[in-house]
Amino acid sequence: MDLNKLNYIIVIAEEKSFSKAAKKLFISQPALSQYVSTIENELNMKIFDRDKYPIKLTIAGEIFIKNAKELLNLKAKMIRDINSSTKVFSGTLKIGISPFRSPYILPNILSQMKKLYPDFKLFIV
Repeated sequence: MDLNKLNYIIVIAEEKSFSKAAKKLFISQPALSQYVSTIENELNMKIFDRDKYPIKLTIAGEIFIKNAKELLNLKAKMIRDINSSTKVFSGTLKIGISPFRSPYILPNILSQMKKLYPDFKLFIV
């Protein structure tokens, strides 16, 4: 089961239609139906009650959606945590300083910043 494709089933549940979900997801409706059938066969349960219009979630489908959302949220949190732990600051900073003080203060600061944040751009005014 592909975690990225769990969103497909969530969108179907929200749209209550395979065709509307397919349009929203920019995939074909038959491909979407095939994916859902594969998941249902893999889990040996029906996620959607297709006999009704608009389609409805089965009890197992409600449990599936709840857990799929939790998994996707956990995946997003993991990615955020990893990115924040390894992210090197980058960007632009403009500072103003007196020409009389800059020769005494800036050399140490600039060399340290360049070592720690090589992608950081500093403009002195």
